[in-house]
Amino acid sequence: MNAALILARTDSRRLPNKVISELGGKKLIQWCIDGVQKVENLEPILVTSDRDVDLPLIEIAKENKIKYFQGDFENIAKRILDCIHHFNIEMFARVNGDSPFLNKQITEEALRILNENPKVDFVTNLVPRRFPYGLSVEIMRSNVFEKNYSQLNTKELREHITSWFYQNPDKLTIHGLEYKYGNDHDIRFTIDTAEDHNNVEKIILNNPTFDFHTSTIKEILEKFKVNKKEIE
Repeated sequence: MNAALILARTDSRRLPNKVISELGGKKLIQWCIDGVQKVENLEPILVTSDRDVDLPLIEIAKENKIKYFQGDFENIAKRILDCIHHFNIEMFARVNGDSPFLNKQITEEALRILNENPKVDFVTNLVPRRFPYGLSVEIMRSNVFEKNYSQLNTKELREHITSWFYQNPDKLTIHGLEYKYGNDHDIRFTIDTAEDHNNVEKIILNNPTFDFHTSTIKEILEKFKVNKKEIE
């Protein structure tokens, strides 16, 4: 089983309840679920904490008839490892619940590379960081994560679960996805602040028939009328 682990919690520090806030007519977390469901051979699993405050996310998972997993709040790496074991996951994509536009094309390309190249352990578009912020793809073989889990031994590494792998490229085989349009990492398609939320919602409302998940990155940039410094 290959899964997209949608990591979400309701009590974000900078923008509380953002993952269940309305964004362009539906909840932010719903955008993430919808994006994963468009990808071939990747099952969505909502992964959250075992706290009562995150129970609204479980209800959303049930409404969408997708799998969900509740685990350790503070140790995200353990939550993911436990989820991998629970569902017997072979490869997993890390999906942030505050990034609404998971892209079908680059996600399926990452899956294809892993399926066709058994020696590749981890496919990412974050090395170097050139894709727009929030259009990230990270897919790893579960046995590689499990093998190196003990190395995630600080609070930061347990929270940012892929950081150690980027810091230790000699311990695994990483395949980086190429970005063809220069460097657009300063463009934000993630929701961290109220300003992010307003910018992205404005773009969605101005393009109500546009499919943000299946279009190419170039089409997304053109539709958003984006330059290197701002969303117009």
